[in-house]
Formats: sequence, C-alpha cells, structure tokens
Amino acid sequence: MLKHIEIKGFKFIKNQFMEFGRINVLIGANGAGKPEWSKKC
Repeated sequence: MLKHIEIKGFKFIKNQFMEFGRINVLIGANGAGKPEWSKKC
C-alpha cells in the first residue's frame, strides 16, 4: 500500500509531501491535472 509521496519540481508543484490513509480521494476542477500526477507514481 502506498503510504506517502513526495513531489518536487513537477509542473506547478515546487515541493509537496502527502501522507495517505486507507481511503483517499482526489478532488479538483476539470483540467487541474488530477490524472497527471498519478501517472508519475
């Protein structure tokens, strides 16, 4: 199971650390790039 992810220098994200639980939901406007970051994982 994926427990955390750290993103540095990806498109508009300079530095981001996220911890995940058992259930996670990505929410954002259309065209905001939700599928884009998950393709890199």
